[in-house]
Amino acid sequence: FAGKNGFITAEVEQVNYREGRVSGLSEQRLEDESNADIDRFIRTLYYRIGAEFWHDLFSVRGGFAYIDDPESNRLEQDEKQFSFGLGIRQKKYYGDIAVVRSTGFATRVSPYPGASIATIDQNATRVTLTVGVKF
Repeated sequence: FAGKNGFITAEVEQVNYREGRVSGLSEQRLEDESNADIDRFIRTLYYRIGAEFWHDLFSVRGGFAYIDDPESNRLEQDEKQFSFGLGIRQKKYYGDIAVVRSTGFATRVSPYPGASIATIDQNATRVTLTVGVKF
């Protein structure tokens, strides 16, 4: 905590995608293929750090997240997320706007075996607006 006006957080999360399993499909072949696809994933780590500060009825926050590549082929498909937000809070209502910029996530596509591999960089910016009423 930063006095009575804010806080800073950090966390590391371990995710093991390989533990997931598909079951209950109508065809056993589809279930086996889906589970074989899951086996290409590995245990990975997510790192997040953020801070939020407020003064009177206004708040400001920012953060950073690093999401490691969960695929065992290690084609550097990691993702970085940068976020920023502003908020206002009254006794009966609140509002918030946030912007998240994701960069670095890449997908490699090959239309058929032996074909050239295309790399598609997937960068995105999301904006969310939240308005609420307390009752």
